[in-house]
Amino acid sequence: MNTDYLFKKNLKINTDSLPEALKDSVSLAQSAVLGKVINKTFISLLYNGIFDEMKKRKFKVYNEDSIASFMQKDTTAWVFNLTQIELDEFNNPYTASQQFDTMTYYQDFDLNAASINLWFEVSQQNSDQDKGRVLFSSQFITDIVDGYFKRTFFSKDVNYIYQRKDITVDDVYNMAANFGAINASYIFDYFMNEYVYKKYKGQKKPKYMHYDPVNKTIVPAAYNRFIFM
Repeated sequence: MNTDYLFKKNLKINTDSLPEALKDSVSLAQSAVLGKVINKTFISLLYNGIFDEMKKRKFKVYNEDSIASFMQKDTTAWVFNLTQIELDEFNNPYTASQQFDTMTYYQDFDLNAASINLWFEVSQQNSDQDKGRVLFSSQFITDIVDGYFKRTFFSKDVNYIYQRKDITVDDVYNMAANFGAINASYIFDYFMNEYVYKKYKGQKKPKYMHYDPVNKTIVPAAYNRFIFM
């Protein structure tokens, strides 16, 4: 199940002193990409990324258009409800450094960054098990700086030579589609780990694991997973 609303937050500016009616418009007007993102397009890319990848992983998947058929199922089934989508824009400080002899040189940047934050409610159909469990996931992208320090041989002056690629609306759309597919893998891992926990008889709680379908390996998930709220 999907939401049709996208929350946008420009964390670069403080709108506390503005009238409530102006906060959103001013926030979006002063953003690098938020104001250019079409909500419906972003949500569709994210949702389709989840849905399509879930089908690749051999789940029998129902969307809201087939909810009546889903509700009639008497087999084991779960509802994943994407209750909230948030797109944030913020500054991401970055410092490049390099040492020449005994001196270390620095170049500071304030990069644009955009993050997707998702909240899912998951529950088992026709059961109170897992009812109300909330899962969170997040990912971000930033501008890219590619450069190096160069020291002039005679003057010993040091300059930072670089190229900068700012994030674009297309980058944000690509992030939405890719993160949708990533969340499908998180859902697969959720079921895999729930199964292991129920079957595990040892004293020490097993680590939360991630399945890599390309290499067909299981590894510790680290930060590549849902956060349980």
